[in-house]
Amino acid sequence: MEDLQIFPNYTAFLPGVKAAVVIDNSRDMFAKPDAMPYDVETEKKAVKVVPWGEDNDLPQQIIQKVGKSPDVSTGLLFNIQVGYGDGVVPCRYEIDKEGKKKVIPVYDNVEINDFFEKNDINGYLLEQLTDINHFYNVFPEIILNRDKSNARKAVELNHKEAAFSRWSKMDKKTGKIPYHLYSAQWGVKKTPEKDEIEITPVLDFKRPVMDILRRIGREKYPDGRIKDEKQYRYIVPVTFPTPGRSYYQKPYWYSIIESGWYDFATSIPEFKKYLIK
Repeated sequence: MEDLQIFPNYTAFLPGVKAAVVIDNSRDMFAKPDAMPYDVETEKKAVKVVPWGEDNDLPQQIIQKVGKSPDVSTGLLFNIQVGYGDGVVPCRYEIDKEGKKKVIPVYDNVEINDFFEKNDINGYLLEQLTDINHFYNVFPEIILNRDKSNARKAVELNHKEAAFSRWSKMDKKTGKIPYHLYSAQWGVKKTPEKDEIEITPVLDFKRPVMDILRRIGREKYPDGRIKDEKQYRYIVPVTFPTPGRSYYQKPYWYSIIESGWYDFATSIPEFKKYLIK
C-alpha cells in the first residue's frame, strides 16, 4: 500500500499488481430518482418546481461531462452542424405545369424579412439545436404584440437556456405544465431568490397553436367560453420524447455515461499523463 499512486483524475496505480484503478463512477448520476417537487417563491406567485436530477443540477453536470470528452463533444458538434445545414430559409410550394411540387425560396416578403432581421432566426436555431442535442429539451419563448386579439401576432422569438430552465409541477386536473421557471442560479442554488426567477406561462405540449389562440381570445375553449388572458409572452415546450419522461427527457447518448464507458474513455489519457510524470 505504500506504493499506491493516486492521481488527481480519480485514478490510481497499484505497482505491486500492475493494475490501474478508476475511483470515480459517473454512472451514479443517473442511479437515483429525481428529487420531489418543492416550493419556490417568484415575484408573481409561489409554485412547485420540478428538480432536474437528484440535486437539480443535472444539466450543469452534463455540460461538464461533455467538455471532458473529445469523442462526446465532437459527436454532439457534428449533430448540431448537420441539423443546422444552411440555416432557416423561408420558402413556399408551387405546382408546375406537370403537377410536380417545387420549393421556392421567398426573399421578397417584407414582413418575413423584418421578422428575421429583428430576431436573428439563424442564431436562434443554432442555440436550439445545441440544447436539443445535449438535453432533448428546448424552451423557446414567443412574445406577442399588444394590439387587439384579432390583430395580435408573434413579434419576438427567444431562446431560453435549457441549463437555466425548470418546469413547475403538472396541474392535477389537466395534466399540463403551467409554468416555466428561468434562473441563472439553477445548479448554483437549490432555491434562488424570488427576484432571481422569471416565471412564464407554458403552452400545451400537444396543441400549442390552438392553446395560444384560445389564450388570446381568438378561439373558443371546449366549454364555449372566449377569454383573452392579456398575456404577451409564452414558452413553447419542445422535446425529443423518450420513454417514461414527463418533464425532462433522457437523451439516448447518456448511455455512454450510464454504461461506464465514459469513465473508462476519459480516465485513460489522464491516467497515462500522470503515470508518465
